[in-house]
Amino acid sequence: MWFWKKKSEPDADCSCHPPCLPCPPPCPPGPEGPPGPEGPPGLEGPAGPEGPQGPPGEPARVCPCGNLAANGSFDDWDSANKPLGWNVAENVGRETKNVHTLDYAAQLGIPSGVNDPARLGQTVTEAECGCCYRFEFHATGRSPTGDSFRGQVLYDGTVVREIVLPSPVEPQYSYFSTYVPCVPPGTTVDILFIKPGVGTWFVDDVGFIAEGPCSGGCWYPPGNCDPDSSVG
Repeated sequence: MWFWKKKSEPDADCSCHPPCLPCPPPCPPGPEGPPGPEGPPGLEGPAGPEGPQGPPGEPARVCPCGNLAANGSFDDWDSANKPLGWNVAENVGRETKNVHTLDYAAQLGIPSGVNDPARLGQTVTEAECGCCYRFEFHATGRSPTGDSFRGQVLYDGTVVREIVLPSPVEPQYSYFSTYVPCVPPGTTVDILFIKPGVGTWFVDDVGFIAEGPCSGGCWYPPGNCDPDSSVG
């Protein structure tokens, strides 16, 4: 009887395999690709501490309201030849017929002095530094010799604005106005009407009205008021 013997399996080793080759060097990196899309913004961080409070600013300038010309409508008179509040009244009379509004107007060149010069003026006591104003009035009349009737604004006795009226201005009243410069500190402000010679003129509804603060504070010439703005 024959018996077959199973062939022994070879030992599990590498003796029958060729040696391993060394690994090749790594490939160099490729070119950098384009940046990807921007991601969403992160959460907002907490607010920093509050800074110190700054110094207080200058107080806002407030200009006076209303008409600063005293008795500009000539309603009140100390006498028949001097309106209340007007410290200059030369050859002036109270007019009751030829008026612009209300009951009275001022006449410069009364019948007995029609050929003589006349003046009417007052000091504006409430005009404040740093404010610009509008000087206005209504007038009618004539100067046959060509001498011009005029309304003036004076700072410390110096004329800073003057409105020279044509002649004649009749039969009705006409309105005249001009802007005046910023009032410098400590300045005396006067308004004055002058009839130089022959003729008769009537004035009514005089105004000296604040238009607002001047840019730059208390300075002269004017800030934001147009010095050449005049209506007549």
